[in-house]
Amino acid sequence: MPLSKGTGKEAFSKNVETEMAAGKPQKQAVAIAYSKQRKNRMNKDTAKQAMNLIHALDKALDAWNESSHKRAANGQFGSGGGSGNSAANTGKQPDHSYVSPTKEHKKAIESMFTKNYQKAQNSSGEGNAWHRAVSMTVSQLRKANPELKEEHAYRQVKETVSDE
Repeated sequence: MPLSKGTGKEAFSKNVETEMAAGKPQKQAVAIAYSKQRKNRMNKDTAKQAMNLIHALDKALDAWNESSHKRAANGQFGSGGGSGNSAANTGKQPDHSYVSPTKEHKKAIESMFTKNYQKAQNSSGEGNAWHRAVSMTVSQLRKANPELKEEHAYRQVKETVSDE
């Protein structure tokens, strides 16, 4: 029988009963129920984060007024007021070297993130576990590939985690 997808005490108890009815020892049934509860919580938190991001992007897009952002004939933004942090104002060239992760790379990132998220949750509760997991995953990616820029690693992790 499938385990409950809830995160509360009732779902936990039901999962322990289900596992014990399947012939598992009590300690093993409890461990499985805790594991299922953690995974369900992580899925719920990740979905909340994704929805918050979508709402923030919707708000930003609703507030965007195209007529107040002049463009050059080639479609690029012209020399407007802006914040002064653009590549044109800082003398730096824009970085066009970013490459989106492949499916295999996304699977590896997702696996790393999941493990890091569980570690972050176990170390200090719910808090900012999602953000700590992203940060830990970025560090691991950069350790594995020192030439990978931090902002590229961060973007790859965000793309992968937000796709779910």
